[in-house]
Amino acid sequence: MVCLGLIALLFYNYFGKFSNFWRVLLLCSCGSFLYSYLSVALSRPGIAHPRNFPSASERQDHRFCHFCELVRERGTEHCEDCGVCIEGMDHHCPWVGKCIGRDNLTAFYVFLGCTFGNMIVCFIATSVAALPVRPPA
Repeated sequence: MVCLGLIALLFYNYFGKFSNFWRVLLLCSCGSFLYSYLSVALSRPGIAHPRNFPSASERQDHRFCHFCELVRERGTEHCEDCGVCIEGMDHHCPWVGKCIGRDNLTAFYVFLGCTFGNMIVCFIATSVAALPVRPPA
């Protein structure tokens, strides 16, 4: 998305079809998208750590994760891709390359909003720039 916005900005800027308004708007939308992506990609999802060594009865419980060797609390799921248990796990996001959990869920929602906003701005800006210029009457 950032590349799409920057390519549109450079391409249409080369032909002089963008006004200063669209230049600033494209740079702001690409910048907010990149910032929100990096904030999700670099944040921790909330990896569950063992509180204490589980007893034999807790090991038989269905909430016990045999991979991580811990008793999972409510909302904690094991991610097959990451190989760890995530507290408040929502899903494993392939676009970000990590799990979305309790600690980075809000940043992920901001990332989705910035992605959608960047798509709308890129679409409208390139549509406006691609319109034929009418000669003055």
